Amino acid sequence: MTKLSVVVAIYNVEKYVKKCVESLINQSSNNYEIILVDDGSTDSSGKIIDSYLNYENIRIIHQKNKGVSVARNTGIENCNGEWLTFVDGDDYVEKDFINKILKSIDEFDTDMLVFNYNAFFDENNKIKCRTVPFDQDQYISDDKDLFQKRMISQYYKGGDKNTVVSSGTTWCKVIRNNIIDNNKIRFKPGLLKAQDTVFWLNATEQVNRIYYLNANLYNYRLSAGSISSGKKYIKNSKEEFNNLINEYEKFIDNYKKDDSFIDAFNLRCIQVLMWNIDHNFFNKNNNEDFNKKIKLFRDFIQVKEYKNAINSVSLDYLPKRLQVMMYFVKRKRLKLYYFVYIIYNFLSDIKNSRK
Repeated sequence: MTKLSVVVAIYNVEKYVKKCVESLINQSSNNYEIILVDDGSTDSSGKIIDSYLNYENIRIIHQKNKGVSVARNTGIENCNGEWLTFVDGDDYVEKDFINKILKSIDEFDTDMLVFNYNAFFDENNKIKCRTVPFDQDQYISDDKDLFQKRMISQYYKGGDKNTVVSSGTTWCKVIRNNIIDNNKIRFKPGLLKAQDTVFWLNATEQVNRIYYLNANLYNYRLSAGSISSGKKYIKNSKEEFNNLINEYEKFIDNYKKDDSFIDAFNLRCIQVLMWNIDHNFFNKNNNEDFNKKIKLFRDFIQVKEYKNAINSVSLDYLPKRLQVMMYFVKRKRLKLYYFVYIIYNFLSDIKNSRK
């Protein structure tokens, strides 16, 4: 049986996908397979990965565009490995990625392996990041709750200065495949953002032993889009993002999590509030008149989950951008915040264009 399956979901990443695949091929170990799932790319990504058809350990699947969750599920359903991990098509891995994973899962009695990553705009200037806030190799089974709360929000208890994204990222984790299969754990189609956190919350709930490897094996490509998931206008953002909030609430209720999970949930609600601002209320492609935008915003912050979050989260736990938003929201100075937001984004666009 193949030891490890690496699932790579690919969509319109022609600039980066070759480096991704080459990094997975150029490993010092074997006994692993690479499953490349092209989710209906409209650029040359599909043609690029087809150039690897003759590699024995690479399987290539082309499907109509159904979204990243379905693409990853396709990979899960077509893998043969005893263990499973994920890589995104615009990222790449270190040369000892496979070797260290295989060595660790052979050496340690665990159901799941977690490791670190490098984040970068410029490949010559990487930021070393931690998936969980520990400084040495160790079992973190007793810290599973902390791990899960950091999945819900990376800002839980103030977050970690050595991380840039939630602990629930698709990558930097390896899990026994039978745990995924036996519990029918899949990515949730239809979730526009943070679908990976829901998958890993449910997956980690089923594991008994988790081992943390304090090694940076993965390279996560930062961009203006990756930081804020872009600024695409989403007309029905409230309903779309509420689907994610509902999944978190379902997880907390189903597994009878304590109030500390509500603290993490409230922090995520503040993030989702900003997503609605970015993708809807104040989005430049929202053609509603100014007063209608403000009314949408005002009504939204009266919704129970968001109202509770606004009234309960500690501002000290939030990054500056969210602190500024909360300063105006708490004081109901929404019109003034609109102009602050527009100026901030104008300056950010200038800064990002220089990277």
